[in-house]
Amino acid sequence: SVLSNKVIFHIGPHKTGSTAVQSSLGSKKYKDSLMRDNYIQLFDGDSFDSKKVMERCLHGSCPKNISRVVEEAKNSNANLLLSIEQFDYYRPIKQMKKFFRGFGSIQIVLVYRRFYDWLLSWYAMCHSGFWGRYEGGYRNGASNFISFLET
Repeated sequence: SVLSNKVIFHIGPHKTGSTAVQSSLGSKKYKDSLMRDNYIQLFDGDSFDSKKVMERCLHGSCPKNISRVVEEAKNSNANLLLSIEQFDYYRPIKQMKKFFRGFGSIQIVLVYRRFYDWLLSWYAMCHSGFWGRYEGGYRNGASNFISFLET
């Protein structure tokens, strides 16, 4: 028989509205609606932990609770929905095909934001103290926004 279930993997780079999408998907209203439409959401919201867990799954050491949800979706012909912002730079296509084998298709949804719009938003976030709370300041050891752009 032809498999009609699918995996929809939303990958939105930082500052493209991904957090808003994930917050909506995590609300009870949308979760109930997704379930009625035969979708199972693999992770609630987005976090660095979701990215780490998904990387583990794609490399053969998936936690049992996640493997169980994926298997249940396969066996019940349900669709699987993932939204992980931190996968914007990580493209494990071969591993995804292997891990999600048994689904009818894998669809990857990417979000694009015009560079200068993105840059202004990124600048505002960096100066809001966001990175200081989570990663000790700018990424890659940059000490200010200009040095960040040069990294």
